[in-house]
Amino acid sequence: MTSLRLQPALRLLAHLAPARAVTVYQGELPPRHEWAWAEPPLPAALASPVPRRFALAVDVIDHATVEALLPAAYPGDIPEIARELLGQIASMLADGGDLARVTVAAEPGGPALDELHLASRDHDGGTRILSLTAPATAESDPVRALADAAEVLGEYVWLNNNERLEVTVRCEDHGLAAVTDAAFRTWWPTSQTAAGLLTGLWDEEPGIELLDDGTLAAFAASFTEDNLANARGGAWAAELIGDYDIDDDPQPRFPGDRLVELLSAELFERAAALAGSPGLVHGLGLPEAGEEPEYGVIAAVVFTGPGRVVTLAISAGV
Repeated sequence: MTSLRLQPALRLLAHLAPARAVTVYQGELPPRHEWAWAEPPLPAALASPVPRRFALAVDVIDHATVEALLPAAYPGDIPEIARELLGQIASMLADGGDLARVTVAAEPGGPALDELHLASRDHDGGTRILSLTAPATAESDPVRALADAAEVLGEYVWLNNNERLEVTVRCEDHGLAAVTDAAFRTWWPTSQTAAGLLTGLWDEEPGIELLDDGTLAAFAASFTEDNLANARGGAWAAELIGDYDIDDDPQPRFPGDRLVELLSAELFERAAALAGSPGLVHGLGLPEAGEEPEYGVIAAVVFTGPGRVVTLAISAGV
């Protein structure tokens, strides 16, 4: 795993698998050299980072146990992206060092709650507790979920030593009486989205292309392939995989590769669903079929539905 920002990952997880609310609490414990977890810590030692909960028992566990406990905390099946996210979160917790499961009650000495609390302590004593509890009542924001999916993807896709893939999500109501190519082209230059893209991506906006299903599918496939290649290079630079030849077939696996593949496709699927149907899709700055831009891709894919426009602004230039 190259990296994973927890907050967008947890928000996306809550959207994909709403049967559990997911929260991370930060705390401090004595560092490892002062207090080794050769034996399970006393419950009281891990109670404070979890608000309104009282520790009943603490069990020292390993990475494999965390990987098994996280998906098992959900009733029924969860989407594959959620399972992959949980696997990456498990690896992130294990990177901290010491791992423990904390069984809690709502009151001192009360019955154990149907919740999962996993503590991860690093060498210096910094502690995170990941809590899976009853679901929140508030509905997830689909625009926020799409933006979070884009942010999580960008955490894995390194373009070079300093820059990562950035996909910006914009959503805007259009007020068009009918969704046609001509109506869109008239509205687009007046939109806030177009103004933002001109400032953020291009000095001069490229032409607008109406995309058919085949063209969109080809670009989405190319986007996924490029992301996998760049993420694999990032994993190699982080010494997560060994040396390889870019002409090898198949290419080597790397931590998070399936998540990169799923999220790359998910962006287009979610954007289309969020815009709604029937609708149109336009592209700006998309490379020609079979073209491999020397300096990467700076492009936008615009999904226009009955009431709104959802744009994926892709910044993958080097």
